[in-house]
Amino acid sequence: MKKKLENLEAILDRAEYLFDKGNYGLAKVEFEKINSVFPQDDFAEKIAICEKEIAQVRFKELIKKARKYAKKNSLGESLGYFEEAYKISQEDWLSERIAELKTELFGRNSFEAAKSAEDSGDYVKAADLYEQAFATQRDEELLLKKAGLLVKAGKYEEAVSAFRSLDVSDDDAKYNYGFALAATRQYCECLKIWDTISPLFPLAGYKTFSQQKRQVQSRLAKDLMLEFSKLTGDKTHKEKQTEAFSDIYEQGRYLLEHSEIEKTKLTALTEYCKYLQIAFMWKQEKYSDMLKLLLPYPKKLNADLLALYAKTFFRIAETSEKYFSDLVMFWLTALYNEEIFAKLSAAEEQSGHIREQLLHYAENMIKIHAEAGNIEAKKALRIWNVEKRIVKGLRDLSEIEPEAARLVCSSRFAEKFGRSDEVISFIRNNRSFFSNIEHYLLTGGIFSSAGKSLFHLLCGEHEESLASLPELYDPKEAEFVKYCTERVHFSYGLYCLEKGDNRFVRYFESAMPLFEKAPDYEKMVIEKSLACHRLEEIGRYENALSEIHSKRPGPEIRNALSLVMVRRGIGMYNKHQINSKNMEVILKKALQHNPENELARVTLRSMQVDIEMEALGKAINKHKMNKACRIAADSENKEVKSEFFEFMKRNLNHLEEMEMENEEKVFLLNDFFKWCARVDESHAILNDIDRIIKKLEK
Repeated sequence: MKKKLENLEAILDRAEYLFDKGNYGLAKVEFEKINSVFPQDDFAEKIAICEKEIAQVRFKELIKKARKYAKKNSLGESLGYFEEAYKISQEDWLSERIAELKTELFGRNSFEAAKSAEDSGDYVKAADLYEQAFATQRDEELLLKKAGLLVKAGKYEEAVSAFRSLDVSDDDAKYNYGFALAATRQYCECLKIWDTISPLFPLAGYKTFSQQKRQVQSRLAKDLMLEFSKLTGDKTHKEKQTEAFSDIYEQGRYLLEHSEIEKTKLTALTEYCKYLQIAFMWKQEKYSDMLKLLLPYPKKLNADLLALYAKTFFRIAETSEKYFSDLVMFWLTALYNEEIFAKLSAAEEQSGHIREQLLHYAENMIKIHAEAGNIEAKKALRIWNVEKRIVKGLRDLSEIEPEAARLVCSSRFAEKFGRSDEVISFIRNNRSFFSNIEHYLLTGGIFSSAGKSLFHLLCGEHEESLASLPELYDPKEAEFVKYCTERVHFSYGLYCLEKGDNRFVRYFESAMPLFEKAPDYEKMVIEKSLACHRLEEIGRYENALSEIHSKRPGPEIRNALSLVMVRRGIGMYNKHQINSKNMEVILKKALQHNPENELARVTLRSMQVDIEMEALGKAINKHKMNKACRIAADSENKEVKSEFFEFMKRNLNHLEEMEMENEEKVFLLNDFFKWCARVDESHAILNDIDRIIKKLEK
């Protein structure tokens, strides 16, 4: 019995030792031996702990193996280990991971099955399996494969439906998508897809692809013709017809722009559908929608179309300032061109009154926005004012030459629709009609290739005006372009002058011929020079007038220069920037330009009085009486002479009070008499001096 107890103690010691060392497997065996002989709660608890620890080690080993096989993409083995681990510990993440692996494994199986079905030619089954694979793998390429297989299987409508929800960027997929669209008679959509395919696709069989495109284009054209015939034969459901005509127009326009098929009939059909839509939109007052169809402008316009554009832009202008420039272009052309105006007003006997009313309405719309501060409206109003005068002049001229009535239009209209050369020739051939040379040159200039520069100038855009002057132009428009260039250079010179930029000299020099053609521009410089007040600004204008005078001397510019020189000199003198001598030089130079310059004469006289008075005072103070006499004698100013004689009177009075011998006084009085006589032999002071001398000599 004693030996048995010793054995049990040894087993217990071994069990405790193994437990403490963490060798729970062997410790569990030893504890179970003891517990079977002497059952105790403590042994049972230790056995439970060992079992728990053994299970945790097993769990970690299973997770490690599961992850290892997952990395190797051995999903079946990985799934088995995760499931065995889940039996040990029912943690949430384990169940989620097991579900993921099962789904992924199912998708892989579906993908493999799909490839197998595709290889065997069972395209419908393969398509279904690719969709199943997508459910687990979420790879859009699988859906593209599905859609492509539906095309191969002849399931075109299903294929189209599948493609519509996908981002189709691959050329092969685009081809399949387009093929399915064509197979379901959606020819235009097919062409839109196929037109995005790279020119290099496919490297082999491109000729076949090109032939297929041409076939689809031909089928689309035929379908459009048939649909058009059907619609024009049906007089019911006008609104639905309008939508159908809209579809024909959009598809026809696309086909015309992206194919090389015979276009005569298709063009006519497409245009007809477009104007049917426009007519319907006009009735519904959808003017902005109309504009989407009317833009861009066609290359040529007949009277009916021009009237349509004019009316459309007028209606749009009633609610928006966005197209004011287009309104100016079309409205003035439509109202002053008799053929087009007849489309707007049927009341011939009141045409003049109606024209003026319509002009007033349009102008007033622009003015309202301009007065509200809208910049584009302000520009449009300036252009309107010039264009109105020009177009009206052309209309008046066309009454003399009725065959040229079609040329009555705004300059922008002429430029956009290729009439500028004809209008310029018309103007040039009727030079005598214009009131003056500038009216003639301005009218031609507006229609010339430099017209754009003039409009920039009118809108106060000096830099743009200068930059847009043409470097090359037709000799037939040379005189008009030259006028525009001179006009732009003149205005840019003024612009530089007002900014204090010395480049004005260069631009004024090139604009000199403009003063001959239109003297008002020279008057403009003169008026601006006389209106300025700041000394620096007056100086700039003096330089400008001097430059103009040196190149083109004339009485008006000379007189203005003379006056500005005096004004600048006075300003500088008052600011002590020059002395009286400098001022005198300026005034005399100003009088050389204009001897009748009253300001210069009065100022010079005043300046000379000051100068001579100053010199007289200095001479007297230094007792240089001979010099003082000479200054007073030479002066033409009464004030100087008066000052001299006042000085002599004071001295004469003072002499009488001085305590001197009579002989000495007589001696001084003889000098006084001599000095005064040199200045004025008839002055009354001489009698006074003579009287005093005689009195002293008695």
